[in-house]
Amino acid sequence: VEAFNTFYYLTYEDSVDIDAIADPVMRRAVEQQISSFGQTPSQLLTEPHPRRHPPSPDLTALTLAAASELLYQPRWRVTVTQGIPVAYVSRPTPQGVVTVSSNQVYGIHRCGWRNVPKHVVAHGGARDEAGGGTGGGLGGDGGSAPLSQVTGFFSNAQSSLLSAATTVSSRVASGLSSVGGGLNSISNGDSDRGLSFHLDLDHTLAGVPDPNNLRRLGEPFSQRLAVSQHCYSCSPDGRTVFCCGYWDNTVKLYATDSGRHLQSLHLHRDVVTAMSVSVTPRMARVATGSRDSTVMVWAFNVKKQRVGEVPVAVLFGHQAPVTCVSVSCASKLVVSGSATACLVHSIDGEFLRSVTEGVGPAAHTLLTCLGSKGTIVAYLQEPGTKQNKLALYTQNARLLTMKILPPSAHLLAVRATGRGDFVVAGGVQRTVEVRHTHSLARVHTFAKLDGAVTSIALATDESHVFVGTAAGSLYVFATPFERWRAEVEGDRTEQITAANTGGADAAQSQIP
Repeated sequence: VEAFNTFYYLTYEDSVDIDAIADPVMRRAVEQQISSFGQTPSQLLTEPHPRRHPPSPDLTALTLAAASELLYQPRWRVTVTQGIPVAYVSRPTPQGVVTVSSNQVYGIHRCGWRNVPKHVVAHGGARDEAGGGTGGGLGGDGGSAPLSQVTGFFSNAQSSLLSAATTVSSRVASGLSSVGGGLNSISNGDSDRGLSFHLDLDHTLAGVPDPNNLRRLGEPFSQRLAVSQHCYSCSPDGRTVFCCGYWDNTVKLYATDSGRHLQSLHLHRDVVTAMSVSVTPRMARVATGSRDSTVMVWAFNVKKQRVGEVPVAVLFGHQAPVTCVSVSCASKLVVSGSATACLVHSIDGEFLRSVTEGVGPAAHTLLTCLGSKGTIVAYLQEPGTKQNKLALYTQNARLLTMKILPPSAHLLAVRATGRGDFVVAGGVQRTVEVRHTHSLARVHTFAKLDGAVTSIALATDESHVFVGTAAGSLYVFATPFERWRAEVEGDRTEQITAANTGGADAAQSQIP
């Protein structure tokens, strides 16, 4: 201590003899120094120092395990219409999440972030509101269940670390680096302040629903039509629900809040089988496909919530009933599929391309979706070979990549992210998969659901995905796309580095 002068020398015991200082000014200065700053004690403890505790479990490994499990399990689950498929799920709007079941019963479910007690935040995890109760663990009714009961991978010895683990993992599950804004966004510090994602079931569907109080969408559908997500759409603000498939060949518009019929479109000559809505600040269009083998594009007035009485374009080229249609005002394209063709038109009605590369002449196009840059994701089925194909095309119908799926992997719903770099798909295998669009490689697979996936919708900020099932349930999963983008970019960088290194080694070996 003396050598290093840790503290000022006058603070040490017996370092100065005040009585020996003859100069009164210096003596007073030393006394003032000691009085102001005190003295360093010669001994801090009179008992032996306590021994260190044994090492605790690896917190990093625990939090990573918790994050991985939370990404696998649903954040929320509600039973919308028991045993009746949820045919359509809308993106979250100011009105809420709109679901329409195959019996035409629809509901408006509020969702967002809510303040919860600290002990609930510490245990986080999935919630189940079967029948609209106060919430319960997955697979059970009643009170809330902690994450350890839901996932079952925490041991008693790790219980003291559960709070810290789930705090970190909940950030990952909520999309740690997800884009801000929107109904479902959350900043990195919000989980520490006691915010938890919630989904409130429509009051008309809660408990034991009263048939007289259920919201329904007008007249019954045609008996020749299999009700699916293609039959419904919703305006971006959630004020209007679009429906097709009626026996009178019409497309009907209903007010979401009251169920009041707003408008009917009559110009198709057969049952309308598919529809799609796209809205940008400069343009809003509705595309409808019919059994009469035509696709019509209609102008939509967002302010008045009305569609023009006459279509702005009629698209021809199909030789069979239209099974699916997608419209994008951003790329100004319309993609439609049937049992014999997949066609690309401009939004003004000009025929551009027919998708033929990589598929047979009789390929049945079941699902299509458009990316932000005009890329086309199509799910096709070869009648002869029974092969299911998921393919990515440019807007000029040039094949970029294709994945052949097993016959059991029959897809029923496909959605692309806003950037178009990921695709979320699900079907009869009761699972939801996230695939990287440009390679169609599987990035993540969520937990098995209680029924086939019938509809998929992404949150406005893409922090969550909403999934409707054939069993009548609505699931909510966290989707940290920014994390997956970083992982994909990292893998791509490693591949490029490995390729460059291999090429350099090969060139070096050829030098004499």
